[in-house]
Amino acid sequence: PQLIQKTDILLISSIEKASQKQKLYKQAYQAEFECAELKEKRKIPIAQIRELLKHFFIFPIQLFFLLRKSSTSNIFFFFLTQFYYWFVFFSYYRVKNLILSCPSEADYQTIICNFFGCSTIAYHTSYLGGFDNFKNRNIHVNHLLLWGECQVYAPQRMTSVDNVYFTGCHFMTTVEKGQRAQKNIVFFDNKIINDASTTEDSLIQFTELMLRISEIFDVSVFYRPKESEPFDLNHFRDKKKYFEIKRKFEKASIVILAIEKYDTGSVLSRADIVVSNMVGTPSMLAHMLGIPSFSYYQKIEESPDPIMKNYLNEFIFEDQDKLIEKIAQVLAGKESPQLRVEEKKKINHYLDSQGLYRLRSRIAAIVNTQSHDLPT
Repeated sequence: PQLIQKTDILLISSIEKASQKQKLYKQAYQAEFECAELKEKRKIPIAQIRELLKHFFIFPIQLFFLLRKSSTSNIFFFFLTQFYYWFVFFSYYRVKNLILSCPSEADYQTIICNFFGCSTIAYHTSYLGGFDNFKNRNIHVNHLLLWGECQVYAPQRMTSVDNVYFTGCHFMTTVEKGQRAQKNIVFFDNKIINDASTTEDSLIQFTELMLRISEIFDVSVFYRPKESEPFDLNHFRDKKKYFEIKRKFEKASIVILAIEKYDTGSVLSRADIVVSNMVGTPSMLAHMLGIPSFSYYQKIEESPDPIMKNYLNEFIFEDQDKLIEKIAQVLAGKESPQLRVEEKKKINHYLDSQGLYRLRSRIAAIVNTQSHDLPT
């Protein structure tokens, strides 16, 4: 398909004064990309006044009594506010396709875009197959691009998606394995969300596991935290435990790879073993690359992950001692278990490293299609 040109791209920010607040937006502007702020103050064209009155005055008045009785009228007014911003925006810009930043959090976006003859495209850069806490959110999008059928929690994927395409895993295109004299164990964590699988207590246990492994094995231990400051006091309720763990960590020979400097691909390039505190993107990418990958967290048997839930005490562990024993076996030269080919295909559909190129090609094909069958 014909490639998308720089002049075809419009970068939209929903944040006011994005050029001052968003570093990436400012860099794009300096690189001479066309940029626009959704909430920028614009005059409404005279030709659009009639439509404005129809949608923002007459329509709400017609629903006045229903809204007055409704307990969810705030949702209606939120949608109406968003619709207003986009109404004004589409009065100035002709946009054929909008690539969503997060389709599961802005399901109203496709409804609005389709109203103005614009179709939506979405893709995820993360593995979300083990996250059923998003199952009550709709993915409402016209074109959804996935690594494979298990990248997104399946019931969510089927909610309101018009077209699904498999591209293969994007990360596989950029990761290169290096050769080292000493073994490296890389730890990835997920930020603390106390109402999810990565609670404060689970992160403390994960840090204790990291410390044990750095003491037991003659290896280089690296830690790539999800947060810029993994030991931020504000994240912890148990202050006593926090200071104890932080003090031990500062004495250990563990190298922190800051997320701002090291992306997932560059960190995996130096990994011989990967350990994570949940089944997530780094652990699944490691499996695709043939790197021994293990996950440690509590209540692991309750994991909704369609693949990992079948590998208790092989890839996923609740018991630190069993996980340490497995790592010792791998370091001693014992072959690490691998996912079956059909399971890998569910994550990386084409089982190759061309995912990023295929993603670009598919988006270009969608954009260059002259007609879209949009829902009415």
